[in-house]
Amino acid sequence: MHPTIVSDIFPMPALFSSLLMAERIEIKISGIATSFNRWT
Repeated sequence: MHPTIVSDIFPMPALFSSLLMAERIEIKISGIATSFNRWT
């Protein structure tokens, strides 16, 4: 396997997983914000 092919293919799943993580963190933050608004 050529390292160029690996380097071309590898960043895409990493970027995709980081986007998924960011979306999950945003959902967590929005959930914490709504629960905080419910408390106050």
